[in-house]
Amino acid sequence: YFPYHGYAIEARLYAEDPLKGFLPSTGPLVPYKEPTNRHDSSSLRIDSGVAEGHVVTPNYDPMLSKVIAFDPDSRIGAIDKLLGAMGEYVV
Repeated sequence: YFPYHGYAIEARLYAEDPLKGFLPSTGPLVPYKEPTNRHDSSSLRIDSGVAEGHVVTPNYDPMLSKVIAFDPDSRIGAIDKLLGAMGEYVV
């Protein structure tokens, strides 16, 4: 048994072009800066496999990263942390 306490929400960042049917938007990631963890390390997690200069090709999944935000007290708190983190992305 694992007791669950708190609220989490996830967003995924893709290199896709919605105007082209969500096909991969290819090319180098310049600039590319991930959010800083301005909250304690237990409230924001960034799973990423790319860095600045990485080249997005049409041959692979265009997902760049997943951002997971957690708040022990409220869903709104988790959403606020996620929005803050996503607002710090530079792509």
